[in-house]
Amino acid sequence: MIRMKHLFGFVLLACFAAAGVAFAAEAEKPLDNAEIIKLTKLDMGDSVIIAKIKAAPAVAFATGTDDLVKLKQAGVTKAVITAMVDRSAAPVPAPAPAAQAAAPSHGRSGGGDGAATVTLHSKDATTVLASVDGDVKSIVAPFVGFRRFIIFDEIEAKVRTKDRRPSITIATDRDRKSVWLVTVDQDKDADDMNRSLDVESPGMWGGMMSSAPDGDTVIKCDIQEDKPGVWRFTPLKDLKPGEYGIYVGKGEAIGTLFDFGVDK
Repeated sequence: MIRMKHLFGFVLLACFAAAGVAFAAEAEKPLDNAEIIKLTKLDMGDSVIIAKIKAAPAVAFATGTDDLVKLKQAGVTKAVITAMVDRSAAPVPAPAPAAQAAAPSHGRSGGGDGAATVTLHSKDATTVLASVDGDVKSIVAPFVGFRRFIIFDEIEAKVRTKDRRPSITIATDRDRKSVWLVTVDQDKDADDMNRSLDVESPGMWGGMMSSAPDGDTVIKCDIQEDKPGVWRFTPLKDLKPGEYGIYVGKGEAIGTLFDFGVDK
């Protein structure tokens, strides 16, 4: 009888241990499409589901074109789908050094972000350009599909020139193919007042998703290597008045812009 009691105790302890492991595994499971569909069918509401998406320690959302179609067919709203896409595309922030944590950066850094130094060479001056980091925004629209943009604060660049054919050099150890001279759109709506860059996204019929800029935003240039690791971009045509920058792709989601403006 005593042995039976001990055996029963061991079995009960093993059951509790197994339940604890299962609970921990469930707690660590990333939030995925199936969970979002389950919450949608339970009529939890957009605000609750979006809050859960933002608060989840990890997500494993599938956001290909076919996946987005399945989510829509399952009743998931556009607002929730956009929150899923934004969370999937958001880069994991690197911890800031303690000495710099209290200093506001206003989205800018000095002559580079540790990966590049970019210099504008115009008729009136030679200026090292500051980098601007943006936020990824996404939309899902009928007949358009999935589109991604990088939104940059401030309506225009600090550095200005009237030179219509400046050259820009970039000293970097990155692949030159991940660097582009781009034009940036100004969003002058009262609620926006910022700039945006359209990046490569799968459209209605599929396609690539990367940090590369959309082809319509890229300025055609003569590109020469001044010396190892230093590339010079010279536009083939005069630049129109507007907002420009050297854009450096980083990873699959986002990039850094070294911005300047051309005035009349």
